[in-house]
Amino acid sequence: ADIVKNQLLQVKHFVRDNRSQFIVDCDEHDDEDDKKTLTRTVKRLALVGETSIAHTLFTQPERVAGSNISNQFLELMDYMIAYRYSQSDTERAGRNMTLSKTLMRSSLADKTFAMLVWVSFNSPPAHQLDMSLFVREWKVNGHKGALHTQEWEDAERRVLARLRSVR
Repeated sequence: ADIVKNQLLQVKHFVRDNRSQFIVDCDEHDDEDDKKTLTRTVKRLALVGETSIAHTLFTQPERVAGSNISNQFLELMDYMIAYRYSQSDTERAGRNMTLSKTLMRSSLADKTFAMLVWVSFNSPPAHQLDMSLFVREWKVNGHKGALHTQEWEDAERRVLARLRSVR
């Protein structure tokens, strides 16, 4: 995670220093009465396309601060381009990253951390899951439950028998 964070900072500085290279003209339209009337042309940063930030990073990663951008960073960027995101999505992903890498998990490998964050970001909330389906599948696959009912009853019986014998 630290590697990606540092590379993001390098890319941010690279884009800031080379901003003019990635500026393109975009037409804004007025959608009144289903007519696409051109209202004005504005200048914006190009994220995708031949003269874009993404194209430069994927084809010439060595241009960024003279160092190569890792595949992990490029995969993350690819996901961000492929899936719709907004500021709230970005904040949610950042929150998932913070919650996923606690002090107790500080030794997680980068790949494990990336997978954990992806699952936590893309999974439904726990209260929407039908846990009985998971438990049933768990048992079908031959795993045992957390409580072995017969063993628990036997242990309980032995404890009670000891208590009765003491009295």
